[in-house]
Amino acid sequence: MLDFAPGLTVWSLITFFLLFLTLWKFAWPQIFKAMEDREERIRNSIEDAEKAREEAEKIKAEYKDMIDNAKKESAEIVKQGAEKAEKVREELIEKAREDAAGIIEKTKRDLEMERDKAVSEMKERAIDLSVAISAKIITSALDEEKQKELARQAIQEMESN
Repeated sequence: MLDFAPGLTVWSLITFFLLFLTLWKFAWPQIFKAMEDREERIRNSIEDAEKAREEAEKIKAEYKDMIDNAKKESAEIVKQGAEKAEKVREELIEKAREDAAGIIEKTKRDLEMERDKAVSEMKERAIDLSVAISAKIITSALDEEKQKELARQAIQEMESN
């Protein structure tokens, strides 16, 4: 079955060592260099990925801060707008009250003047009526029926004026 041939074994060992030395001298450095280069590329890729992740987290944090600031600013703007609107509303209400009070006061003064004027006119008409009736009574001696007729005529004349 298996025969041991010492010559073949020696030549096999010599060939193996020559092949091993040739590989050790020429192939292994290239293989090791390729493996080291590949390891370096992988290491660099991992470092780059880590840097990119850190940068992405930094940018994410910055955007979050910007969004938070924008929300705060918009809330402040809305608050200021509401305060200004309330102030304007209060000013308008106060101005309306002042205007209404002025109108009421002017209306009271106007009504008082009109009442005084009406009273004066009534007094003048009463005086004029009394004078007219007296003049007619004096100019003619009249009986009671004639006096009533003259008073009615004087009233009608005053109403038409």
